[in-house]
Amino acid sequence: MGQWAHLVGTYDAATQTKRFYVDGQQVGAATVAVNPNTARPLRIGAGATEGYGDYWFHGVVDEVAVYDQVLPPGHVLAHYRAGSLGPPDTDRLFFADFLNPGVGGSGLPLGPDASRMQLAGATGSRPSPINPDGTLVLTGGGTGGLVFVDELPLFTFEKPLEISTEAWYANGAAGGGNDYMGLKALHLKGTSSSGPERLGGLYAQFRANSNGTGSLRFGFQSDSPTGGDLWVDNLAYQGVSGIPDPNGLFDLCLEIEGLADDDWIRFTVEQGAGFRTQIATTVLDYVNMVTASNSQAGAAFELTLERLRDDPTLMDFGFISTSSRDDAYDYLLVEGSVYVPEPGSMALLGLGLAALAARRRRSP
Repeated sequence: MGQWAHLVGTYDAATQTKRFYVDGQQVGAATVAVNPNTARPLRIGAGATEGYGDYWFHGVVDEVAVYDQVLPPGHVLAHYRAGSLGPPDTDRLFFADFLNPGVGGSGLPLGPDASRMQLAGATGSRPSPINPDGTLVLTGGGTGGLVFVDELPLFTFEKPLEISTEAWYANGAAGGGNDYMGLKALHLKGTSSSGPERLGGLYAQFRANSNGTGSLRFGFQSDSPTGGDLWVDNLAYQGVSGIPDPNGLFDLCLEIEGLADDDWIRFTVEQGAGFRTQIATTVLDYVNMVTASNSQAGAAFELTLERLRDDPTLMDFGFISTSSRDDAYDYLLVEGSVYVPEPGSMALLGLGLAALAARRRRSP
């Protein structure tokens, strides 16, 4: 008692699911049909809409907001944090450092960060993730990706979203061929083996050869639960030369300006102060390249973009390996513009309606 509480109720008519949140955390959920009230007034802090108000709320209600859509849990948490903590002082959206090796929740020998990743599809043998010394290693000569699912908080594209890591080849001399390592983003896991629900996303990869040359590329991968994964490589490709140490540590950064057709995506690879190369395209060009290579993949990516435009926090992101060598990653960092809601839009209630309520203050 005597403290403010952030109370949120939501109702999703499509799934008939109602949820209730306290201080940004869901505390209850149920599936039930609800008929919209089109005949009576909406009252905040009172009931008995058939006539005069009744069932009064014994406390103070402030900062009420009403929405015409159901905001996802990440939005609710962002509203609570903004109201209780003020605007964040960092644009770090996510960080995984892969430290503390040991068996994670998945039962695999992974650190606590890596155990939160899911396989996003593979061809042939699957890459085996291990965490031997505080790094994440994709080993076993497999081809596929690992992504973090539903981890991003609410953010905007006021500045480009940056996904970055430090990576290197973990098992010896650089060779070439299909020895690529890289980053994955704009990704949603699929729910069927074919058709528009077979979702996937962008990957950006780098390869270093033993003679100091190499290449960068963009590609598309769609996930299938049956294992028949769809890959479209080399959608955009660029050769490079002058790599100082093909087996050394590389800084990889995938930047996404936004999700509109003319927004750009850019992949940059650096090694110390002496080597820097990048490849870029626009979202529209990327979609056209995917579609031209495979119409099913293009349809899947269009649907992925549509859903991410509605809620970019649904984005999965992580690593991609198409290598006969082992890839090693020190960390994964995601930076962008943290969303700070307006003071008057702090919660939501039923069918997208919202209310910020407070418990009654009692005198000592």
